[in-house]
Amino acid sequence: MCRVCRGTYGETDPSKHDWGIFPNSNGNGTHTYICYHDSSHTKTEDCSGSGALCGETDWCNDCLQIYTVGHKFDGIWVSDADGHWQTCINCSESQSKVPHSFVELADAEHLKSEATCVSGAVYYRSCSECSYHASDTFESGDINPYNHDLEPVEAKDPTCTEDGWTAHEACQREGCGYLTPHKRIAYDGHSLIPYNGKTPTCTEPGWKAYETCSRCDYTTYQELPIDPDNHDLAHHEAKAPTCTEIGWEAYDACSRCDYTTYQELPIDPDNHDLAHHEAKAPTCTEIGWEAYDACSRCDYTTYAELAALDHDWSNWVSNGNKTHARTCKNDPGHIQRGSCSGVSCGETGACAVCGGEYTVAHKYAGSWISDGADRHWRNCIYCNAGR
Repeated sequence: MCRVCRGTYGETDPSKHDWGIFPNSNGNGTHTYICYHDSSHTKTEDCSGSGALCGETDWCNDCLQIYTVGHKFDGIWVSDADGHWQTCINCSESQSKVPHSFVELADAEHLKSEATCVSGAVYYRSCSECSYHASDTFESGDINPYNHDLEPVEAKDPTCTEDGWTAHEACQREGCGYLTPHKRIAYDGHSLIPYNGKTPTCTEPGWKAYETCSRCDYTTYQELPIDPDNHDLAHHEAKAPTCTEIGWEAYDACSRCDYTTYQELPIDPDNHDLAHHEAKAPTCTEIGWEAYDACSRCDYTTYAELAALDHDWSNWVSNGNKTHARTCKNDPGHIQRGSCSGVSCGETGACAVCGGEYTVAHKYAGSWISDGADRHWRNCIYCNAGR
């Protein structure tokens, strides 16, 4: 601007304002400078003084007016799940918390996951003021048909009923189905092995003739249930009951189960195993018996005992030697002997038992008896007579 005519000329330069020395106070803790060259050009600044704290009054060093020091916020939002606020850079005091205002803004800052082969990109809902991320999301944009979640698939040989394939990769996301290039190998049916059937028995199931595949678990096997009448019978001969043991009729019994036609016959008390014993005559001192039969298995017998005869003695007969004897009439081999008695020492007389005559002589003791003078003697051991 020309200082004389006040007209403009040449090119403008935004850095060449002439703001003057003293700004005009706005009465709200700020003041405004007006460019000397163009009054439409202004700049507003915060008042500043000698270091008063927020809420205190002070003289501004620039506009020279009294002002109340206000909070100066840093423009950086602090937030949590409930809201957001700013902090004064002078006193660290915080604004009151303001609730979030969530919007759906699809940009890189709020991207949760990129678009895949089955879905568009996923973004967090965010606050339009502080950009705080909400926990809930939204989907936006087209799918990316090339962004797969690939996992390796091992090669698989074909089975009897299913194709095989070479090694490749497959997308794991539901609804995609993408596979990397590979080769499929066609299946060629079963390799069958035949087996004979087995008849069921009373204890084991059987099966029909069947086939199985040597490569897989395919089979035509069909089990037949246990046949309770298909026994493996062994014949047993009859056994007659005895006086001590039961018997049975001839019967059959299964070697596999407990089936049997066995029928028990009770003990027959009259079916003895008899042994014959000859008779024995009784003697004077021993019993005898009639001929009899006795069972070898039980205590059955026809035994009948004959009592001993006892002795039938003859009369006593003298032996002529001071003894006598008598003989049993039933058995002459039985002889009873005894000494004669009834005659006193030194006498001859008849025995009181057999009547035979005999003499009893004294029998003197072997030791002498003395009277201590001129005589001595011995006494008879029977009658005590001296000699």
